[in-house]
Amino acid sequence: MLRPARPEDADAIAKGFQEDPTMGAMLGMEPEQENAEWLRGTFPPEDQDGEQPASCWFAIDDPATGELIGEIGLVGISRPNRRAALSVLVLPRFRRAGAGREAIELLVGWAQDELDLHRVELHTYPENVAMQRLAEAAGFQHEGVLRGYSFERGRFMDNVVYARLRSPGSPVDVAGGGWTLYAPLGAEPAVCTFCGEPRRPRQRLIANADGSAAICENCVTRFGGFVSRTPGGEHDPPSG
Repeated sequence: MLRPARPEDADAIAKGFQEDPTMGAMLGMEPEQENAEWLRGTFPPEDQDGEQPASCWFAIDDPATGELIGEIGLVGISRPNRRAALSVLVLPRFRRAGAGREAIELLVGWAQDELDLHRVELHTYPENVAMQRLAEAAGFQHEGVLRGYSFERGRFMDNVVYARLRSPGSPVDVAGGGWTLYAPLGAEPAVCTFCGEPRRPRQRLIANADGSAAICENCVTRFGGFVSRTPGGEHDPPSG
């Protein structure tokens, strides 16, 4: 479960640096930044509501207990170019349980739906094999290595680059052809044209411009993750 990050989350994150002394280095942080006081100082003032932030940070909470298990965010958000970079950490005792991958899926989906981003990239180090595996498991493609890309802890560091693009065939990207991604609540139609199932709370439907047809997320997945486009402007699920 994701929620907006809060200054009080800094104490749990700082404890994670103590439990895993390599975590700060893997995140590209300097040693003097691995403390709660510094982390609290990174939160922007609350009076910036009217501005478009260059970063968005979320806490990863255990849905059963509400306990903080990590943090994930977008940095370097460029709305003209529809791209951003992703950063994620999972506290040591909560790793290898799928929390990181689930958080990435939630954040990338939000970034594409709400911010209309086309590209989300992830940088990590050649030594961080676990993060590379997580990126690949979350659908990111390896793009290469930027040699000597960053100067951290007294030395130049290579960065391994991964990126996940919005698929050209995804329902979200065929909006220009007459399909619209409706808001989660209060939109019509309320029934999937293909399976006949009514919309559930918080479920999204992809619908054509006049609202005469819609496809739910389950059918999008079942039909291969995209909706085909015919010359006449009608939209049908692909056959086969």
